[in-house]
Amino acid sequence: MTVLAALPGLRSILNDGRGLRWADAIAGIITGLVLVPQAVAFAQLAGLPAQVGLAASMLPMVVYALLGSSRTLSVGPVSVAALMVFEVVQRYPDAAATVVPLLAAQAAVFLALLWLFRLEVVTRVFSHPVLNGFTVAAALLIAWSQFKPLLGAEVKIAEGLQGLVGLPTVLEGLVAAACLYGYNQVMGPWLQRRLGAHLGATLALLLSRVGPLLLLALAALLYAANRAGFAAAWRVVGSVPSSVVQLDVAWLGAVTPSLFGAVLPSAIMVALVGYVESFAVAQSLAQKRRESLDVRAEMLALSAANGVASLCGAMPVAGGFSRSMVNVAAGARTQLASIVAAVFSFTALLLAAGVFNYVPKFALAAIIIVAIIPLISFAELRKLWRTDRSEAGVWLGTFVGVLFLGLEQGLLLGAALGLAIYLSRSLTPHTAVMGRVPNTEHFRNVLRHPVVTFPGILLLRFDESLTFLNASSLKDMVQKQSQAAANVTSVVLSGAAINHIDSSGAHALLEIAQDLKDAGIGFHLAEIKGPVLDYFASSGFKQVFAGRVFLSVQEAVDGLTVAPVAT
Repeated sequence: MTVLAALPGLRSILNDGRGLRWADAIAGIITGLVLVPQAVAFAQLAGLPAQVGLAASMLPMVVYALLGSSRTLSVGPVSVAALMVFEVVQRYPDAAATVVPLLAAQAAVFLALLWLFRLEVVTRVFSHPVLNGFTVAAALLIAWSQFKPLLGAEVKIAEGLQGLVGLPTVLEGLVAAACLYGYNQVMGPWLQRRLGAHLGATLALLLSRVGPLLLLALAALLYAANRAGFAAAWRVVGSVPSSVVQLDVAWLGAVTPSLFGAVLPSAIMVALVGYVESFAVAQSLAQKRRESLDVRAEMLALSAANGVASLCGAMPVAGGFSRSMVNVAAGARTQLASIVAAVFSFTALLLAAGVFNYVPKFALAAIIIVAIIPLISFAELRKLWRTDRSEAGVWLGTFVGVLFLGLEQGLLLGAALGLAIYLSRSLTPHTAVMGRVPNTEHFRNVLRHPVVTFPGILLLRFDESLTFLNASSLKDMVQKQSQAAANVTSVVLSGAAINHIDSSGAHALLEIAQDLKDAGIGFHLAEIKGPVLDYFASSGFKQVFAGRVFLSVQEAVDGLTVAPVAT
């Protein structure tokens, strides 16, 4: 394997022309303007110093850019992972400097093991309703966690409004959030439309995306202008060392076996959620741009990025939806944009590390609140409620579990509910009695379509793979329908939906055939797929059904039929 084959991101950078590289550079600067305030804000969300978030937005981003197959995914600190880190840090407040890189390292190793043993399928345990319910609940928890820094006060619900002290700070936090939301939703797009023709699309886009940075700058200027007046009411981020990017594994010396085991379950959940969401964002972007995506490369790249994050003492990283969308909108074509964004973040830190001594925490809280507002949507729940109540139940179970049990417990509860529903559907799959649609060779459910049936022939359909889970359901269905139908001489089972069969399913077919034979009824199969026929051949069942397996239901009817009867 060549170096370029092992580094898909680097290959895409080198293969593109100079014009695209210039576009990537501009996109990287625009993404960097969004990345810096987000990195500091998500560090605050995790209850960590600003430098932990900034470190996660530099070297890890570069490593992913070289290894990842997605050209536009922006990897770094994200809100949901930050909240999961916060939960762990709260359990070990005196060991945060050890726990945070340990989380990133364990997540990296777990993803590497999944990659090595080709176990990507493990990540599919989280269905879409589980992830959506988890995200909405996590967003609400994030919003709640930021009330204190946003309002600059302790929120004591029992005391009502009297529990909010420092009314000016409360107003400043709310005004900051409102102004930033208005800029992002109204002013920014307006500037982009009005100034695009005069300043150029790139500069207009830049102006539309700098709302968070403008908020931090304005709040810092106000604090600097009246430091004595604001010092008592405004809590600031504080000093950030400019030497944030340095490899240091000294924290390994503080890792004990008990701490390693206690943190590991959380690290696994961080890894799984981070990878699933990262891949979902990357896949969405790739589909829109008609680009290919390598599932295994994405897993390895995210593993490596988290590994580097642990060496930098940074928090775990994942692909961020909002940053990636900014990256795409800014014109990114390859991962060079992410490298430029990381360099921009590093340069900004070198030149302006002292600025964070003047940045109020309520401004960061406003950035977080505005960033997660789009995540708080119940549209998916409403759609599921109309289409599939059981999946809506999974959504609600995950949502309630996250709110009242915790992030990890709620996520596991949702996954368990999803698996339970899958097993339930496998145990009792959908079945149908079929007839032929007039003047066609299509066979459909007699309860849904006007069809014709055939005297003496009972046509059945089983809509699931045939395994030990549902073999008895098939036997019960055939027995019930054959007894209910009048003058049946032949039963034909359509296996169009049977993708897999095991020994229990095969023996069920044998038992059905024998039971029907004892009742003077023939049993036939139609539309059996190749893998199932292969199983028949290897297990010796092929001879049992010799001459009774038809290519199609129509062929079976032609071979067994008399005059049809309209229904």
